[in-house]
Amino acid sequence: MQKIKECLIETICELTDFTPEEITDQTELTKIHLVSLDFVTIQVELKKQLNINIDLNDLSKANLETFQDLVHYVHSKL
Repeated sequence: MQKIKECLIETICELTDFTPEEITDQTELTKIHLVSLDFVTIQVELKKQLNINIDLNDLSKANLETFQDLVHYVHSKL
């Protein structure tokens, strides 16, 4: 699960003004201000780096609130 977390943090930091230190398990996804194209980039990076395929339609229905929720969601797709 650590590689998932690292991949997500790296990608989110590239897409936003956040630093890795600012993203914790309790960071609310709404505070990160990701837009739909950001999630496409995250999807591509997860596939490219970790061979994890996530469906963006399922992701949008998952009702994720925190960064930890996102990590667990991605982990459940293994």
